[in-house]
Amino acid sequence: MSDIIKEEYRTEIVNGRKRRYKWYTAQPYIGKDKDGKKKYQRFSGRDKNEILRQITEARESLQRETAVSKTLGEALEEYIQSRSATCSVSTLRGYRMIQKNALEDLQKREINDITQTELQAAFNEYAKDHSPKTCRNVHGLFSAVIQGNRPGFIVKTTLPQKERNEIYVPDEEEINTIAKLIKGSNIEIPFLLATQCGLRESEITALSINNVFDDHIRITEALVMDEYGEYQKKAPKSYAGYRDIPISAEFAGILRNAALPDGRITNMRSINICNTWIRFRDKNGIDEHMNFHALRHHYASKCLLIGMPQRYIAEIMGHSSTKMIEQVYQHVFGSEMDKYAEKIRKRMNEFCKEYNNTDNRDQTNADEQPEY
Repeated sequence: MSDIIKEEYRTEIVNGRKRRYKWYTAQPYIGKDKDGKKKYQRFSGRDKNEILRQITEARESLQRETAVSKTLGEALEEYIQSRSATCSVSTLRGYRMIQKNALEDLQKREINDITQTELQAAFNEYAKDHSPKTCRNVHGLFSAVIQGNRPGFIVKTTLPQKERNEIYVPDEEEINTIAKLIKGSNIEIPFLLATQCGLRESEITALSINNVFDDHIRITEALVMDEYGEYQKKAPKSYAGYRDIPISAEFAGILRNAALPDGRITNMRSINICNTWIRFRDKNGIDEHMNFHALRHHYASKCLLIGMPQRYIAEIMGHSSTKMIEQVYQHVFGSEMDKYAEKIRKRMNEFCKEYNNTDNRDQTNADEQPEY
């Protein structure tokens, strides 16, 4: 903003003596009036910082005067509509769910009247029944809406601390046991694609026999539910989602034999896969923490255990970087961890034996020292 302020030297008589001082002037654009005409305002004075403050205050004042009265809910609807062409259908569905279920009373308030205290109180209440992650998602959306309509408003809400979620990673023995139980069921193919290829539910539902080859499957699309509850085909979650996943010829044969007449590998939708898996899991007494996405964790951890570099795992899992591998998938199977723990204990025992022997030898040497 400093380039719009001009400075010049002026003189004044103080106690009979001339004294020079700087004089600042500016006539910046501060916004548009209610008729849409550009408005400029003149400012002058000796204090440059004071002029900058006055310019900011004038712009905010004009913005308040010309602001169209709207509620937070109305502003939220405008925000969602403005992103309907650029956001993914799953992101828009998430926005709609927040719009429908979160902070209903606050959405009825005039957006220009909402204070930070009021916003904090609303999230304090919301956090009583919702997870820290959900609170952060909701806060991220509402703060974007508020700041988009009130640029001078700084959101400083204190949110609940993040929780560390324990990620369940089924080991090879568990997967082999489940494979015997699940064979021949309607969820067999989704189970195999998750555990042996690391596919997401949306990628499983979109997979076509045309993308199954003898040595790999090609991921080019996903099937996700939109904001209206309808399933739509879309590009993968990110550019990295376009990928080839190695498979064996025998596995390719299993997929081809399961293919439907229309070329789809399965006729199940994402929600059907999750619900069917939960029923199968509970019926067979499988750990309740093993949701369907845990099968994808199994595949990633298996890649880590065979020594595959993280950047290759990220590529095969459809991630654009190794960050997700480091934060989420860097887990080993419980049975494998037990093996490593046993090795640590064995090394520790060897150390303790040597350590104790050293103490005994030192005591023996001390006893044998001659007296003077």
